[in-house]
Amino acid sequence: MKRTLTNAEITQVFLQGRHCSQCVLGQFSDLTGYDRDETDRIAACFGGGMYMGETCGAVTGGLMAIGLICEDPDRAKELAGRFTSAFRARFGSTMCRELIGYDFSDPEQAKAARASGKLTEYCPTVVNGAIEILEELLEN
Repeated sequence: MKRTLTNAEITQVFLQGRHCSQCVLGQFSDLTGYDRDETDRIAACFGGGMYMGETCGAVTGGLMAIGLICEDPDRAKELAGRFTSAFRARFGSTMCRELIGYDFSDPEQAKAARASGKLTEYCPTVVNGAIEILEELLEN
């Protein structure tokens, strides 16, 4: 099953009120034992770097998926390390504010981030990157 989406599909997910963390975790809902509504609730507070510009929601969504999929804690820890390393290598950072150039902990910057179009132009690429990395790790 191919889990990546087109940037346009991800943008539609965003326009429906979901964010990066919900999108990534939701793409693995079939492996987690939770349906999309449940994964949306699990990831609800993790968009925009937990709304503080911290760890990117695509990363936290991927980490939640790993935790829910892997029953062996040692395997989960190993995959989490590989996932974050691969994400950092691809995008240069795991920090939302560094990736998009805006800090969601500042209401004015959060508003500017939304107005800039970066969330619909750049973030879909990051979401798909996280999905691709996680798919590859789970296949091996």
